[in-house]
Amino acid sequence: MHDAVREQLRVIEAVLRRWGRLDECDSHAPGILGKLQAGTSSEDLARHLYGLTAQMGLPGDMDRDRLFATELVSWWVDRSGVA
Repeated sequence: MHDAVREQLRVIEAVLRRWGRLDECDSHAPGILGKLQAGTSSEDLARHLYGLTAQMGLPGDMDRDRLFATELVSWWVDRSGVA
């Protein structure tokens, strides 16, 4: 795996751990990286996070999901220069 990708996954995993809704953040980071690379919006990513919690049978918190999704998308745009 390329060093840049490894670093990107590390950042995503750290954010997901703070989000705190997943037991295995590492297994979800590659999918989120793919969404960021594809240009996902904060709202679409928030819906994805919300869906992950629903799959685990946890109560959803869309406001919290939006905060973390916005953080991830902002980080991606800032580091890549892609709007």
